[in-house]
Amino acid sequence: KLSCTVLLLEELLENSNAGNPDTQIKEHDLCYCIYTSGSTGKPKGVMLEQRNLLNLIEYILMTRKLTPDDIVAEFASFCFDASVIDLFAPLTAGAVLYILPESIRKDAIAISRYIKEKEITTATFPTQMGELVAELLEDAPALKFVTLGGEKFKHYRNRTYQMINGYGPTENTVSSTEFWVDKQYDNIPIGKS
Repeated sequence: KLSCTVLLLEELLENSNAGNPDTQIKEHDLCYCIYTSGSTGKPKGVMLEQRNLLNLIEYILMTRKLTPDDIVAEFASFCFDASVIDLFAPLTAGAVLYILPESIRKDAIAISRYIKEKEITTATFPTQMGELVAELLEDAPALKFVTLGGEKFKHYRNRTYQMINGYGPTENTVSSTEFWVDKQYDNIPIGKS
């Protein structure tokens, strides 16, 4: 049996000021800083602006057509840039966000079961885990999109949901290209910007 912590934003907001915050955020203002070692192996802080995140979230909302009826699974660690999409896109759309329990993160069978039980509609995984989950998720009626990224996507499975091969360095705000995989290719492309 799986357990989770539920955060109700309405309850948090009840005890706060009802007005809009008095801030003047501009498109070039810093949104967040995330550390990456990239290909150098030496950690460096990458600073991303508000406009970077807004453009990315707008793209995700447009292509995934996220609505309040969607349920998104958060797999990535908060220290990894892929978590930015999984956190902000559903919250912006008013969708439900489930953060996968730590106890199942290394178990593709448990993740597959979780996706079915929670009726997840959208999920993003590192390629290796995503390929394992896709192998097991032949029948997941609610699932619409599975995005894989971080490594070369090798094994496509024809499923009822859309598989997406994503690629992008942290410096480009998580995702630079996507390829919506529709069949097995000799070399699955990473897409174009």
